[in-house]
Amino acid sequence: RENLPKGQDPTEWHWFTECAFRAVLILENGKRWPSALEILRKVEESGSPWSDEAASQRDYLQLKHQLFDID
Repeated sequence: RENLPKGQDPTEWHWFTECAFRAVLILENGKRWPSALEILRKVEESGSPWSDEAASQRDYLQLKHQLFDID
């Protein structure tokens, strides 16, 4: 709730993003980084208020584990 304006109740975006970030943690612990990156990409593209946070976390994971798409 720290990202919400004072007194505002969580919205569908809150629950969508909460579930996504928790799933990413589980996948990271299982070393399933491509799946974690895909979930973060979906949050990033969703228009969620936490899209920027998802993009930052995705960039961090890609750098940390050297996971880049090579064409």
